[in-house]
Amino acid sequence: MLAAELAAGEKLRTVPGETVARMKIDLGLRDTESLAPQSLGPVRKNLGSDFVVVGSYFDLGKDSGGQIRLDLRLQDTAKGETIAAVSETSTEAQLLDLVSRVGRKLREDLGVAEVSQVESVGIRAAIPSNPDAMRLYSEGLAKLRTFNALAARDLLTRAVSSDPAYPLAHAELAKAWMALGYTSNALQEAKKALELSGKLSREDHSLVEARYFEVNKDWDKAIEVYRTLSNSSPDSIEYGLALANAQIAGERGSDALKSIARLRELSAEAKEDPRIDLAEAEADASLSDNKGAVAAANLAIRKAGASGAKLLLARAKTFQCRSLASLGQPKPATADCEESRRIFHEAGDLAGESGALHAMAEVPINQGDLETAKTFYEQALKLARQTGDKKATGRELGDIGVIYVQEGDFTTGKNIYREALEAFRNIGDKHGMEVVTANTGDIFHEEGQLGDALAEYKDALVLAREVGHRSSEANDIQDMGDVLADQGDLQGAMQMYQQAVRIQREIDDKSYYAISLMSIGKLRRQKGDHDGARKIYEEALSLRRQLGEKGTAAETQLALGELDCDAGQASEAETLSRAAIQEFRAEREADNEIQSEVLLSRSLLQQGRLEDAQQAIAGALILSKKSSNVMVRLPLAIQNAYTRAAAKDLPEAEQLARNAMVEANKLGLVRIELEASLAIGEIQMKGKNPTLGRKRLEETGKTAHSKGFELIARKASAAQQATNR
Repeated sequence: MLAAELAAGEKLRTVPGETVARMKIDLGLRDTESLAPQSLGPVRKNLGSDFVVVGSYFDLGKDSGGQIRLDLRLQDTAKGETIAAVSETSTEAQLLDLVSRVGRKLREDLGVAEVSQVESVGIRAAIPSNPDAMRLYSEGLAKLRTFNALAARDLLTRAVSSDPAYPLAHAELAKAWMALGYTSNALQEAKKALELSGKLSREDHSLVEARYFEVNKDWDKAIEVYRTLSNSSPDSIEYGLALANAQIAGERGSDALKSIARLRELSAEAKEDPRIDLAEAEADASLSDNKGAVAAANLAIRKAGASGAKLLLARAKTFQCRSLASLGQPKPATADCEESRRIFHEAGDLAGESGALHAMAEVPINQGDLETAKTFYEQALKLARQTGDKKATGRELGDIGVIYVQEGDFTTGKNIYREALEAFRNIGDKHGMEVVTANTGDIFHEEGQLGDALAEYKDALVLAREVGHRSSEANDIQDMGDVLADQGDLQGAMQMYQQAVRIQREIDDKSYYAISLMSIGKLRRQKGDHDGARKIYEEALSLRRQLGEKGTAAETQLALGELDCDAGQASEAETLSRAAIQEFRAEREADNEIQSEVLLSRSLLQQGRLEDAQQAIAGALILSKKSSNVMVRLPLAIQNAYTRAAAKDLPEAEQLARNAMVEANKLGLVRIELEASLAIGEIQMKGKNPTLGRKRLEETGKTAHSKGFELIARKASAAQQATNR
């Protein structure tokens, strides 16, 4: 009530209540009638406030007629002294009049004019209409600001029932629902708050409006409202940060960095505000700039530590942990996550602790230690369930499912994905649903169930577009392109890739842009465009090295090794494949290691080193026993056929290639079917009836040419010509 009174007319700016609550936790401040000079300095440093109001109230009891005495002190944070003291008495029924008198005196002490009649309307609109609603609303806020969203939801629901026309109760209830992951419930309350906000002050109305747009994921409108607020109060760090955060959420990371740069120029205090550096770390992370995120998080850590902002320090440590993990620096990443988790735990912020555990899991994942990562996700899941956060619950379930899939247990992975999907569906979280649906599509794709994979990707794309998540939209389109390429529709696949790349360039999504480049490079290779494919791969490799992505960089080097083999540069391909094997083995990425062994075997055969080639295939075959990925197993079978043929075991070699061709045909894997048919033809050319081989090579070449697989067509033609010579 007092904050609304002081903020009326926008001559004074009050620090948001949640920011004050966070500061009190950071500095260990208790409710008190005054602050000592040595405490005012840290308060100023944390909040950037010139003055603070502290005090107490005393309930004189029923015998007094329900009177309350309110004692307040106005303290100057720069001078470290009390500049005014106010004491007023009134009854519970006249609380608003009591606050009005106190506010009038404080405004006078601060040299600000009295509240006008028009402004008083906004004040009354910002206050509940009855004492019960006041009590429930304030208690709900207290719970929300001390990380107890479940209790806050219940109290704020009762506040809304007590005063259905009070807009701010609906707005805060929307925040509680969002904290618990119930997007549809939050949207309903945010919409109600906006509908009732007509009499609020301009500033309060704008905040309610912006929060509605945020819940509705209408980032363009949210950004516009926050930009207007920031422009009208250019020295407000809070509004500038809100603008930057909306830009990050709306996948406009580059715009967010510009907003953050402007914030730093506000004042000397702003330059030392760790929240600005933390926002920069988030913006860098959204742009896949892990090095930039680490640098910004380092600044936030230093400044938060100097000001005693423990919760900000913990958030910055979490961001640094994730970025360092992506850059392949496990020890410092683990240390940051452990400290972040400890701080959140001591503060009672279970949601923050769950997030730290989630980030901590990325360290062992990047090292290939899936079981340890699974343990961290399960611990994070337990905390998410304890806090009632359904969104985090779905997220952790989804990541646990990913680990089972990576371990080759597709059945368990699918079951957990279904559980995660149901969790997201129950709370109306369409983005969460999109992620799980796309992941399910990945399983179907790896199993060779192309129709089911395409259906899942299409469903995911609809969800991504509904929530306006452009990065996910691009990923789903690119995944659909991969399916079309495997089905033999190279033209359709390229159209998909071009759509994905256009979006990724617009939002500056470097990491996923590199993935799309890889798909384009593979397609160009199949079309026989060796130089074009190499150029694309080299661009992807440069990006991945820039981002510090060791695993994906190894994937790109493997692709370059395939081009080397195509060009007869077997020794170069051997070098690249051996380096890739070491990286994938360290990260325990079995399927990628299998693909590397396949390329190694191919390069060794080209060099006439049969025994070494057989050894490479043997290692891949052992790994493949735990893989359900037909996109890996079938190419392995084909290369095994070539190895057997080189060892003069032609019947077995032909049978291996034929089995692969039959399975590929059954699954509709056109490229792999053509590659298997090519292998059969080449093997038959070495046997007793080369006429069969020549006929198969001719047919394979024609089919490949008609579908745009020029690489296979050329290999078929070259095999015939080699025999003719």
